[in-house]
Amino acid sequence: MIRNNNYGLQSGYESVTYLSNGNNCVHDNTNQEVYALMYSVVNAENTWWNYTEYPYWTQSNFGIQYYSSVDADPNNLRSDPNNCPLNKTSNEAGKEIVTVGGAVDKEIIEILGLEKEGRYEEAIRNYKEKLKDKITIGEKGFVLSRLAKCYIKTERKDFTDYLNKEIRNNIKLENELYGYSLNAENQIMLAEKNYEKAVNNYTIIREKYSTNEQLFKWSTYNLGKLYRYQLNKPEKGEEYLRELIEKYPRDELSDHSRIELGEMDGYEKGETKGDAIATNNKPIEYTIDNYPNPFNPTTTIRYEIPEDQFITLRIYDILGREVAQLVNEHKKAGEYTVSFDGSKLSSGVYIYKLVGNNVNLSKKMILMK
Repeated sequence: MIRNNNYGLQSGYESVTYLSNGNNCVHDNTNQEVYALMYSVVNAENTWWNYTEYPYWTQSNFGIQYYSSVDADPNNLRSDPNNCPLNKTSNEAGKEIVTVGGAVDKEIIEILGLEKEGRYEEAIRNYKEKLKDKITIGEKGFVLSRLAKCYIKTERKDFTDYLNKEIRNNIKLENELYGYSLNAENQIMLAEKNYEKAVNNYTIIREKYSTNEQLFKWSTYNLGKLYRYQLNKPEKGEEYLRELIEKYPRDELSDHSRIELGEMDGYEKGETKGDAIATNNKPIEYTIDNYPNPFNPTTTIRYEIPEDQFITLRIYDILGREVAQLVNEHKKAGEYTVSFDGSKLSSGVYIYKLVGNNVNLSKKMILMK
C-alpha cells in the first residue's frame, strides 16, 4: 500500500519498475500516484487506484517526463486487495489497454519482459537487433544500459569489446551516442569495482556532453557518490552534489543529493530532516544511505551512529513485509557498511530501516533486474 505521500511511486533515470503483482494499492498521494521520468518504464498493471467505476483510474494519476511510459490495464484489478477505504469515483471514458506517455518503444518494453523472465541471452540478441533500428539516441542509450545489465547477469566479459566494434567504431567522441555508451560501460566498471575507470568515463561525459541534461545530471550525481563512498573523498563528492543542486534545484537527482547530504528526508519530497536529540539536548547526527541505487543485484548500505547502542537494520518490501535482517546487535559509535544481495528478490522498490535507541530512519532503494 502506497498512500498519503507527496508522490506515490517515482521511477527515473533509465530504471524499470514493476508494480503489477496484484497486491498493490496506490492512492491519495498529493501529486501523481506514479511519476516516471528520464527514459524510465513503470509496469503498473494489476494495481488498485481506489476508483469504483470503469476504467478504475484516470490519466491524472500519472506524471510522465522525458521519454518515459507507464503501462496500466484498467480491467485487471477491479477490487481493493488491501481493504483500503474508498473515496473516489472515475468519470473518464476508458480504453482496453493504456500506455500513458508511450515514448518508450513497445518492442523495447517487450524485451524488458524477457529480462524479467530471466531470459538474458535472448534479451541480449533482441537488444542488439533493436540498436540497428531507427530509434532515438535516448532510446539507444536506454537499450545500451539494459544490455549492460544483461551482460552482468550472464557474467559475460566482452561488453566493452562489443561497444568498440559495433557502437563506437563509426562515430566520434562528440556524438551523444558515444556518451551513452560510456554511461552503459560504467555499469560494468562499477560491477567489477573498477572505480578509477568509472570516474574517468563520468568525467568525460560531464565535459563532452554538458548540454545533454540526462547525461550531465547522471554523471555528476554518480561522481558525487563515487568520491564520497568508494574513493573516500567525501569533500570532493559533496562538491559534485552541490553543483547538481545549484544547477537543477528541482530535479529528482538534486533531491537525492540533498538526502545524501542529510538536508532532506528520504520519504517526503521537500521536507527537511530534523536532527535526532540526545539526552544532553545537543543535536546528534545519524545518517544512512546506499550505493548504487538503483542496484542489481547488490548494493552497499552505509550508516553512521554517534553513540554506542543496540542497532537493527532490516529490509522491507513495498508492502511492509520484512525480507532481510542485516544488523541486529550492539554497535559502538562510528561508521559502518553492510552489503545487501537482492538476487533472490523481484525487481521493485524496497525500504531499508535503521532503528536504535535514538534513531528510526528509513530510505527507499530500487532493485532493477
